[in-house]
Amino acid sequence: MPPSVRSARTARLVPLAAALAFAVACSESPGDRQCTLIAAIPGIGIDLDAATAARTETVQALACWGGTCQDATAKLFPSTGVGATSCTGEVCAAQAAPLPGKHGNATLPDIVPGPVDLTLTLLDASGTTVGTRRITVTANSSYPNGPDCGADAAQAAVLITESGITAK
Repeated sequence: MPPSVRSARTARLVPLAAALAFAVACSESPGDRQCTLIAAIPGIGIDLDAATAARTETVQALACWGGTCQDATAKLFPSTGVGATSCTGEVCAAQAAPLPGKHGNATLPDIVPGPVDLTLTLLDASGTTVGTRRITVTANSSYPNGPDCGADAAQAAVLITESGITAK
């Protein structure tokens, strides 16, 4: 083969080989997954029904697990749900609608998966205790990026009503 033909072939193959190498290097193999920096808040999610929410402003939490105890204060916020919805073609929208309950989170930075003994003290706006609830819940690892990206913070959740407390 004359040198000019070899040079022309090489000139065409080099960019093609470079593009192929780039595509292979940048592609994910079937088991790979891109994980984001989304994180989860460690602790206990707290929901209050309407009657309990009407007289409760904050919740003081004492959480104990494996010989460790932590205190946390959960500030409560009005709960919302899905209100009016509408769709135009393939685009849909939903409005938030107020619900009668409240919700909050007792952030516990050191919580680990497993049983957690909780004592929750309900306080009104003046700081006066309006109730106390006790329960043992199981904190589970959360996976905000899906199970292929590894576990993040341990979390549990409870529902507080006038008649008691239940794990969610």
